[in-house]
Amino acid sequence: MGAWGTGLYQDDIACDVRDYYIDCLREDDESAENKTLEYFEEEICDDEDGPVVWFALADTQWKYGRLSEMVKNRALEYIDNGINLQLWNEVDNKLYAKREKVLSDLKDKLLSPVPLKKKLRKPHIFTCSWNIGDVFAFQINNEKYHEHPLFHHWIVIQKTKVVSWYPHHIIPVITVRYSFETSCPSLSNLLTYPFIPIAKLYTKRDNHGKPIGDFFYDYQLGLVMTSKRNIPDTFVYLGNAPVTVPKNAYQRTNDDENYFYSKWLCIEEDILKKYDKFIIK
Repeated sequence: MGAWGTGLYQDDIACDVRDYYIDCLREDDESAENKTLEYFEEEICDDEDGPVVWFALADTQWKYGRLSEMVKNRALEYIDNGINLQLWNEVDNKLYAKREKVLSDLKDKLLSPVPLKKKLRKPHIFTCSWNIGDVFAFQINNEKYHEHPLFHHWIVIQKTKVVSWYPHHIIPVITVRYSFETSCPSLSNLLTYPFIPIAKLYTKRDNHGKPIGDFFYDYQLGLVMTSKRNIPDTFVYLGNAPVTVPKNAYQRTNDDENYFYSKWLCIEEDILKKYDKFIIK
């Protein structure tokens, strides 16, 4: 079980169902249920995950005043047949009793009058306004890094492409360079600033999953930003330049391939960790 407690939403699947259904509701009330059932079709067919899907969907529909008879009946069916409870009984008798109470409360809720429909706001969708090739720089000034070799020096980032981020945001993918200059870098010197690799990707792995053979460095980093407020005032725009990557860069064959990501609040820490791992070694 992908659960960390007996609560209804102390379970990865339950949380995913709830969040996905709410996102669907924001887009289209009429199709939200069908979209959710289609999206979680594989989990529904699983003996362990199936009941959790129906529990979470029924509970969320009830909360937002949209409980359908079909979802209600399926959830009640799984509560009454005790399949989900048996899994908890195999783990711990005390946990079984707690889970039993959770499902009993859920049953009482589903059999009670459904609240009036709640209105949901349309989701805020952020699209990064930077152009491909835009270059920014920021200085490492956080005192927690005062002993790091890049303290008071500048990091230079460049937008290379965009990628989608849940639920429908468009965020930048960047390359990262470092400079030992203590004054703001110049766009004219961009090519002299060394890159910081983001990951080391091997072309092959053995039967035990251990990397073997040739490898490439991945220099692409997805920068998670979902609002203009995410952009720090300390970022300095240097201008726009052609996008370049080192010759040993990992080449993606599909723009939808996974990237490594960093949130704005963690950008300094994440980049310095990569520097320590791949540059200092």
